[in-house]
Amino acid sequence: SRAAAQPGPGTIGGPLAPALTEGVARIARAARGPGDDRGAAAAAPAPSLPGVPGAFGVGDAVDDVSNAFQLAVFGVGGTIALLVLTPLAIYGVRARRARREGEEDLAIDCAAARDELIAIGELVRELDIDAEMPGAPSAGRDALARAVELYGRADRELAKANTRPRLERAQATLTQARAEADLARSRL
Repeated sequence: SRAAAQPGPGTIGGPLAPALTEGVARIARAARGPGDDRGAAAAAPAPSLPGVPGAFGVGDAVDDVSNAFQLAVFGVGGTIALLVLTPLAIYGVRARRARREGEEDLAIDCAAARDELIAIGELVRELDIDAEMPGAPSAGRDALARAVELYGRADRELAKANTRPRLERAQATLTQARAEADLARSRL
């Protein structure tokens, strides 16, 4: 019975056996280093200690600071965007309104110019009969010819008058055509 209780050769026994086994295990863990996954259960991370600066909760504090910084950056960026985009939106709305009003004014002025062209055309047609009469003065015929030429040019310009400068050019030609037609009427 005594032989059964005695450890054999190559085995560790006695009261020091558990302590020696634990010591060897610690030395093996230390030799493997912190990045080794073997023995991960034995090297589990230590819990963080709330309220203790510099303790194991440093990562949580860094995350909180990072989140606060991101929030501040987004807040400042949003405020800047609001300050820049609001005046741009107001300017855009006003520009669109002014453009719409300008287009309406252009359409009204084009209609008035078209009415003036029709009136000049009727006057030229009436004067054409007088110019064909025998004994009509040549100065009247020449003025009427210039009026007809200016009338045709004004008609072409009005067809292309989709901008204010083009309309003004057509109106200037209409004014010249009206002056020549009036001159022809006075001479004929």
